[in-house]
Amino acid sequence: MSSTFQWHDVSLSTLIRPFLQLSYPTAPPANPDSFPNANYYDIGLLDGCFIISTMAVFAVLREIVRLHIMTPFANKYLFGNINGYQYRSTKSRKANGNANGGHTHANGHANGNGHYAARRISARNRVRERNVIRFAEQGWALVYYTIWWCFGVYIHFSLPTSPWSLDHLWIGYPHNPLPGPLKVYYLTQCAFWIHQLLIVNAEARRKDHIQMNAHHVITICLVFASYHFNLTRVGCLILVLMDFCDIVLPLAKMLRYLEFSFACDVAFVTFLISWFLTRHIAFILILYSTLIRFPILRPKAFIPDSGEPVTAKMYYMFNAMLIALQVLMCTWFTAIIKIAWAVMRGKPAEDTRSDEELPDSSDDEPDDKLDEKKRQ
Repeated sequence: MSSTFQWHDVSLSTLIRPFLQLSYPTAPPANPDSFPNANYYDIGLLDGCFIISTMAVFAVLREIVRLHIMTPFANKYLFGNINGYQYRSTKSRKANGNANGGHTHANGHANGNGHYAARRISARNRVRERNVIRFAEQGWALVYYTIWWCFGVYIHFSLPTSPWSLDHLWIGYPHNPLPGPLKVYYLTQCAFWIHQLLIVNAEARRKDHIQMNAHHVITICLVFASYHFNLTRVGCLILVLMDFCDIVLPLAKMLRYLEFSFACDVAFVTFLISWFLTRHIAFILILYSTLIRFPILRPKAFIPDSGEPVTAKMYYMFNAMLIALQVLMCTWFTAIIKIAWAVMRGKPAEDTRSDEELPDSSDDEPDDKLDEKKRQ
């Protein structure tokens, strides 16, 4: 009987372990060129368990950051109350006070006529309420990308690679087994993008819904392919380049939602410059390295049955996805240039993908004045 219980305990531990820690530990290389004190790992199907558990962690963290940090902050700044907009007209407060012996109460209590004071809200505050929601969403993006960009920079500069000499990406290839920090970085990035893909399809659609889905699918495929083909060093560099813009853009949007127009425009210009430098200049240099330099440095990859991890078919598939990603980013950059042109003409920076409704000039009135007009 005791041996049966022991067998069940061991099997349960075995089933849970891949969700809580990295799988496939192995001996480190004899002369590791990076992370000499780290544990080393192979790759395999059980890595999917770690991705699943990380997605669950990200889902919880996203709600904590959105609902308990960013939303109260935006409500406090825009409405002066961490609980958000709470409207009571002056006359409703007086009526409530008279009906309750001079003590005022919140909306919903009976007023002097025996009716309930309805919650009215101006168009401006209605937009602000939507902006609080969007501020919280962008706040989570800012937190994630800032932390993981810093993590990626640490990983990249711990590797024997150089952004000024991309040939170092292929020295000593294939780069396996993987050091623990690099494997954690890769699996968590994969989990994040799968989580983002689910969110994009679960929430209200925006104008670029198809492009966002295409971007997320291509990114996930590139992460999987580079992980499987031991192209993690070039993959790490690409992720670091991509994530930097994703720090600046949420910051610009958050400033706009808080109604800091000038600071938003400055952040947007910074985003525009960083996008061009990282996602077009630097990315195209990486594409040149993978498309042109890799065949020169690793010619055996194109010899059948040579034992190379990357075959000619994999090479063309990987580069096709990189080119598709660059085409998609060029499409977005065109939209960004249009926004920049509008900013230069004196208009505020706006996200053209947004479906928000901006208030008309007639809506920019205090709530009590709107209340008076409705009574007349």
